[in-house]
Amino acid sequence: MNSIKNLFKGDKVIWIIIVLFSIMSILTVYSSTGALAYKDFQGDTMRFLIKHGGIMIIGIGIIILVQKIPVSFYFSIGYILLFIGLGLLFLTLLSGENLNSASRWMKIPFTSLTFQSSDVAKLALIAYLAKTLSDMQKDLTNFKQILIRLVAPIGAMTGLVITTNLSTALLICISSFFILYVGRVSYKHLGYIVGLAVIVLVFGVGVMYASGVGRAQTWVNRIENFSSGDGDNVYQIEQAKIAVVSGGLIGRGVGKSVQRNFLPHSYSDFIYAIIIEEWGAIMASFVLVLYVILLNRVGRIIRRCKSAFSTFLVLGLILNIMLQAFINMAVAVDLMPVTGQTLPLISMGGTSVLITCATFGIILRVSEDVSIEELKKSK
Repeated sequence: MNSIKNLFKGDKVIWIIIVLFSIMSILTVYSSTGALAYKDFQGDTMRFLIKHGGIMIIGIGIIILVQKIPVSFYFSIGYILLFIGLGLLFLTLLSGENLNSASRWMKIPFTSLTFQSSDVAKLALIAYLAKTLSDMQKDLTNFKQILIRLVAPIGAMTGLVITTNLSTALLICISSFFILYVGRVSYKHLGYIVGLAVIVLVFGVGVMYASGVGRAQTWVNRIENFSSGDGDNVYQIEQAKIAVVSGGLIGRGVGKSVQRNFLPHSYSDFIYAIIIEEWGAIMASFVLVLYVILLNRVGRIIRRCKSAFSTFLVLGLILNIMLQAFINMAVAVDLMPVTGQTLPLISMGGTSVLITCATFGIILRVSEDVSIEELKKSK
C-alpha cells in the first residue's frame, strides 16, 4: 500500500480527476470510433480500445516519471526549451506533415508517429516566461527589457503558429498575457502590449487574407459561417446539436451513441457532444464541474507556492489546459466557431495526450513540493 502511495504523490484530488477523465476517455473514445473502425479497419473496434487504453496507461506512467523531476530543472533549461520550441515550429513550417491544408505535425524519426510541434512549443514558452519573469521581478519598470525578453519570444512563437492554427496562437497569447499579469507587469505596459498585439494581429491576418497565404481565408469563413449558420462546417454543427438534444438529461447510455456514425471527429474535436448524447446533460455538467474543481485545486497550489518560478509555471500550465477545455466544450454546443481544439485528457490522441500528462506531472510535482515545505515548517 505504501509503495502505491509513493507512486501517486501530490494533490490527491487532482489524481482522482485524472483517473476519472482517463476512464471516461477510454469508454467514450471506444464508443465514438465505431464508424472509423468499420471504415478503415474492417470493423475492428477493439483496435482503438487497446491503442487508446495503452496510451492512457503510458500517460499515467509519464505523470509519475515527470513528477520525479525537480522543478528547478525546468528553471535551469528555460532558455534551451524556448529555442527547442521555436526550432520545432520552424521545422514544421518547412517540412511538416500536411493534414487538412495545414502543416502542424512533425514526424518522429524512424517511426510512423507524429506530434503537433505547437503542443511542445506551448510548454516550452510557459517554462521560459516563468523563468524570465522570476528573474525580472526586481526590474519590471524597463519596458524595453520587457519587449525584448518577454514580448518578442511570445510574438515569435505566435507568428510561427498563427500561419496554420489561429486558435492555438490565440491560446498562446491569452495564457502569456495572464502570466505577465500575475508576474506584476504594470497595467500601463500590459496595455501597450495588448495594443501592439491587436495591431500586429489585424495587420498580419489582413495581409495573409489579401495574399492568400496561410489559412486566413478559412478563419474568416468559419467566423462568417458561425454568424450566419451557413457554410462548410454546418454539417458538423448540426450533427453535434442532434447529439446534444438526443442525449437529454440522462443520455442514451454508454456505447449507444447514434451520432458517432455521422459526426466527423466525434472522438476528438466533438467528443463532448458524444459525452452529452451517451451520458446525458447531468454527467456532461459533471465533466465541466471536474474541470472547475481542477482549476480550484491548482489555484490553491499556486497560492501556497513560495517560489515565483513555480507560481508562474503552474499558472501557465493550468491556463493552457483550462482554456483548451472550455473552447472544446463551447464549440460542441455551438457557442463558438469550430477551432479544432481537443478536450484535454478525454479526446483521442497520441503524443498530445502524453504531453498533457507531462503537464499534469509538473503540476503534481509542484503540489508535492509545497506540501513538503509546509510539513517542514509545521515541525
